[in-house]
Amino acid sequence: MSTPGRRLTAPRVGDLFVRSSPLSRVERGVLGALIVNGLIVGVLLPSAAPNLGSDAFEIVLIAAFALFLWTPRIGAIVLPIAVALSFPLDVVPQALLAGALAAGLVARSCTRAIVAGYAAVYMVLLLVAASTQRDLGLGGTIVIVIIAGVAIGVGALQRWAITSEKRTARELAERVEQEAAAAHAERQRIADELHDILAHDLTIIAMHASVLERSTEADAQRQSQGAISAAARKALADLRWMLGEMDVLPGDENVVIGDLGSAVSEAVNELTATGWVVALRGADLTAEELPRPVTTALARIVREAGVNALKHASPGRAELSFTSERDFVGLRMVNDLGEGDRHRLPPGGYGMVRMAERVRSLGGELEVGDRGGRWSLEVRIPRRAAVRRA
Repeated sequence: MSTPGRRLTAPRVGDLFVRSSPLSRVERGVLGALIVNGLIVGVLLPSAAPNLGSDAFEIVLIAAFALFLWTPRIGAIVLPIAVALSFPLDVVPQALLAGALAAGLVARSCTRAIVAGYAAVYMVLLLVAASTQRDLGLGGTIVIVIIAGVAIGVGALQRWAITSEKRTARELAERVEQEAAAAHAERQRIADELHDILAHDLTIIAMHASVLERSTEADAQRQSQGAISAAARKALADLRWMLGEMDVLPGDENVVIGDLGSAVSEAVNELTATGWVVALRGADLTAEELPRPVTTALARIVREAGVNALKHASPGRAELSFTSERDFVGLRMVNDLGEGDRHRLPPGGYGMVRMAERVRSLGGELEVGDRGGRWSLEVRIPRRAAVRRA
């Protein structure tokens, strides 16, 4: 069985910055290593010309970068403040370079609003520096702008790659889950069809096999042998029809499953053959134009009701009646619950569950139970029922 697959989609550029995107473990490891290296080289190692203010600023700058390891949003706020503090310390070019590199971290991890805010504040600081810092110059300003642009592009590209990977993994997991659910539903459908189609025929075979074991009358034995042969042939035909529906074998147009008239005739004949007295009453639903799901449901219910009478009650009286209303159709089967010699077939219970599910899927009602010493089954289904999915 195959299910139509959905194409895996890459994230759109506009969707990248809607939410924050935390740094991955590898990215945090690389950033942490760079921070430690900067701390050792810039602060801990002795310099030729110590400058307390410059050293303190480098510590603040490194701390601002370290904030991206835990809360990139705070890091994106603190780092422009650190750049602004560099103006009185005469380390503006170094601070602007650090801010340009940090733009890549902001683009990689922060939301659209924070990215835009950071870019705006940084451009203001860069313009102020270009107009007030003679050692920066036009060339230095252009270089810093290029570095910032490249950093933002690399950060956005890395963000796109990681977001795309996560989305692909999520969509693959959803696809696997959908395929598993479809496979389970298909197995359930096959199990339901096997029960609806074959349980009836196998019950007839088992019941008449039990008669052959216990009966010594030649007529009864011949009748049971004929019933077993007919049920076996029908089971094979029904199984072939089911395999045709599953596209395993070519379908057989001569096999009709779910025909109400055939189901009623079979149920009456099978009950009568085992000693039941069956009365058929009510409307002739076979002459009405009913939706296929409705007639199929009624046919399956008639078969199941007949089998239940054969399995769980000794021969007696049974009445099968149909009703036809303006908006509903229904059937009612009532049979004796004698305690005589039953065929002692093991109870299953799945047939009753299937009946309830089938009626519920069509928006109908099912009532079963003991009514004054007789078993009663009543079904009402909307005449124009639409199949409901559970």
